[in-house]
Amino acid sequence: ILANLAKKLVSVYDGFVVLTPTCKQDWGNKSNIVVIPNPLERIPKNKTSLNNKRAICVGTLNHNKGYDLLLESLALIKNEDWHIDIYGKGDPEEYIKLVKKLDLSLDKICFKGTTKYINNEYLSSDFLILPSRTEGFGMVLIEAMSYGLPCIAFDCPNGPKHLIDHEKNGFLVKNGNVNEMAYYIKTMLNTQSEQMQLMSSYAQNKINSYTMDEI
Repeated sequence: ILANLAKKLVSVYDGFVVLTPTCKQDWGNKSNIVVIPNPLERIPKNKTSLNNKRAICVGTLNHNKGYDLLLESLALIKNEDWHIDIYGKGDPEEYIKLVKKLDLSLDKICFKGTTKYINNEYLSSDFLILPSRTEGFGMVLIEAMSYGLPCIAFDCPNGPKHLIDHEKNGFLVKNGNVNEMAYYIKTMLNTQSEQMQLMSSYAQNKINSYTMDEI
């Protein structure tokens, strides 16, 4: 009832702004609904070297960000050579308990808290993983891509499908499917250098549509 009422209220406005085409559909695809994505404030001059043997996650430590799903995925490939650092505010205690329960190593997955210099962390990573259950847009995806990082994300509502071109600048995973997430993390880890460089270039090209001037 509330959802139908909200859609009717959209008609009251001269303009109603949403972040993605999917959001426009969700709100009834009315003619006064305008899609305006979030922009990147600046384009970095540097890009990752792609030889860091490290993945990164960026986002608040809460249920919606799906770190429990990420850990379940990693448990399926625990013998692979990977290291993942997670940056975001919040108490990691419940996730650390899950790490131990799944027999994962805290040497391979680290909860780093917050940093004022996330640009340095992007530059010293090879790819980004976004295991969110939902995303209004997925700002960290275009931030990571601007540094040349390919990205892996669940095809959750609503943003990732509009930012990740599957197998070009990253991998789009069936929403909530931990087995598929594990497969694509392993795939990324084993991707040859030349292919990673190509994905990195696709990632940087993708963000050209999200500059301040373009938006």
